Amino acid sequence: MNDDALRERLARLDPAAAPVDPVTSPRAQELLERTMDTDLDTPATAGATRAPAHRRTARVALAAAAAAALGLGGTVLLAGGDEKGAAEPTQLALALPDPTTMSSCLVFSTDVLRDMPLAFAATVSAVEGDTVTLDVTRWYKGGSADVVVLDTPGEHTSASLDSVAFEDGKAYLVTATEGKVNGCGFSGPATAELSRSFDEAFAG
Repeated sequence: MNDDALRERLARLDPAAAPVDPVTSPRAQELLERTMDTDLDTPATAGATRAPAHRRTARVALAAAAAAALGLGGTVLLAGGDEKGAAEPTQLALALPDPTTMSSCLVFSTDVLRDMPLAFAATVSAVEGDTVTLDVTRWYKGGSADVVVLDTPGEHTSASLDSVAFEDGKAYLVTATEGKVNGCGFSGPATAELSRSFDEAFAG
């Protein structure tokens, strides 16, 4: 008798040996419930012995596979839940010096620089007419905003500082007093020299 004939004969003698759908058949559901309700670590009776490790592993694997097949929809629903949105970046508005107004300059020194109430490093992310948007990369003193927006007062003026126009993508070091950006060398492109002065003035 070949193997196929033997399996067919056994199936007729024992209906439990017949192929069943592992998820939807009543017998599979019953086996799953019995498996899940069985304490694998505690013997059912005082005289019982614990099932061999390979049988316990097989039971757990069967339960996990059936549970995964039956609970797939629930997993998808959980994964599709709303996530908490990222916080909006904080902004600080400052005014650029009016290029049409004459003003006297203090002689630049790290001692004077150290007394400035606001100081930060930033990169220009947008230049739109008389408005410059800066993404702050470091606060040296006095603030915590993520973005600083610089506006030029007056009409028909360009966004510039000490006659140097702000350029998109360029890095700058900026100080400000009472809401206005300081010129006269206390703000400007982030040159190596100005960077050293900021580091020295605001060390620690």
